[in-house]
Amino acid sequence: MAFESKSRQIAAHLRKAILRGKWRPGDRLPSERDLLANLGVSRTPLNDALNVLVTEGLIERKQGSGTYVCNRQRTPLIAILGNIDTIVVPYGYYYRTLIQAIRQQASAGGYHAVLSIGHGDTTEAFAESIHLLDESIARQVMGVISVVAMGPLEAQFLQRHIPCVSIVSIVPRGQHCVVWNYERMARLGIQRLRTAGFNRFAVFYRTHDGGRSQQVLDQAVETWLRGSGLEPEQAPRVAVPLDVTMRRGAEAFKQLWQSPNRPRAIFFLDDGLCEETLPGILELGVRVPEDLAIVTHSNAGRCFNFPVPLTMVEYDPAEGARVAWTMLQQLMGGKPPPEPVVEIGPVIREGRSL
Repeated sequence: MAFESKSRQIAAHLRKAILRGKWRPGDRLPSERDLLANLGVSRTPLNDALNVLVTEGLIERKQGSGTYVCNRQRTPLIAILGNIDTIVVPYGYYYRTLIQAIRQQASAGGYHAVLSIGHGDTTEAFAESIHLLDESIARQVMGVISVVAMGPLEAQFLQRHIPCVSIVSIVPRGQHCVVWNYERMARLGIQRLRTAGFNRFAVFYRTHDGGRSQQVLDQAVETWLRGSGLEPEQAPRVAVPLDVTMRRGAEAFKQLWQSPNRPRAIFFLDDGLCEETLPGILELGVRVPEDLAIVTHSNAGRCFNFPVPLTMVEYDPAEGARVAWTMLQQLMGGKPPPEPVVEIGPVIREGRSL
């Protein structure tokens, strides 16, 4: 292992011990001899690591007395990682709600949560935009919770000994993550429609920009529907591209409603797409539930601008934030969580749209 990397590891270990209260402000650190023996390192990288902590203002060295924890310390930082493309748009309320819930968890734990919003079409561009990997910033960060899939960026955090937890949808991505179980959501919504007497209904879902993520989503939708015993003619799929005008859903519904074999019910696998489609339903004067029944994915607290309360299969962002924070605390404490992947399922919230 490189010499510089060894020094950085020692500094990270001591920094975390101090910030977690192993040594309180004003306490004297163990002697150099004891640190060398306890850490199993040589004198030079230990001294370099201690110099880093002096520069950061965590410790001070007193000639002839020893090394002490400073009385004034910075509040330890937790970074919340997000993507501007999914947060600032009108249907980004889920991410904004989730970020707020994570901040509340971090604050209650005695940490200062900083929001790091990135952008860019590649991992390299995204990493450069957030500056979290800059050495002067990275050494202050105790952990990262990401509300987007980090991909190769996760390895760069781990190389700097910064534990990470991601909150993602559909499939696990990353070493430690919280996953919204969309298969359970799909099956629960299908079951609710069938219980209401609908054995044929359209399934609206969002498409993205192609590539691997789109293939995964298309395959997942197909698996969910076939796993529920539905053939394509029983549940025609309507894939609607993501569009900032938020008109594609309404346009797709109008085209479907004018077809000779239009369905009597719709299941929305994305609440943003549902909201985008509802104006088209109102514009055509379609009565819900007399002419059309609706079940939609949603998140707790979601309100739709629609005259009829919708039946929803909903998730609670606060629960996802709580689970992710618990996992991160365990990682920061050097104890990997018992389950590296935790799946969270939804519940039905009844409306009057069936």
